[in-house]
Amino acid sequence: MVDVLNKISQKTSFKFFYDQSTLRKVPPVTIDVKDAGIQELLDVITEQTKLYFYRTDNTISISKTPPVIQKAITGNQNQQEKVVTGKITDEAGDPVIGANIIEKDVVSNGTVTDIDGNFR
Repeated sequence: MVDVLNKISQKTSFKFFYDQSTLRKVPPVTIDVKDAGIQELLDVITEQTKLYFYRTDNTISISKTPPVIQKAITGNQNQQEKVVTGKITDEAGDPVIGANIIEKDVVSNGTVTDIDGNFR
């Protein structure tokens, strides 16, 4: 699996972000597509591995958890842009790497935690 991700990274501008434990026990991946977009490749991998991919700009985080489908905001709404920062830790206080943070009701606005569990 790591080899497949490395090949995708080499041929595109995308970088993958994942915890090593996420890729443990993942079955081998066979990809037989030509001129496929990144989403098509990721869909093939998801079908074979049950891993899920979350894209933020050129970074793609990998998770064993499927995405949450959220209702999009409709209509003209005056909203101030706010920057939210924080740190995600587990019960032991250790940072959670690669956690997905998505703004409620705005599927397109999200980020992932860094190696120290921080997000912005």
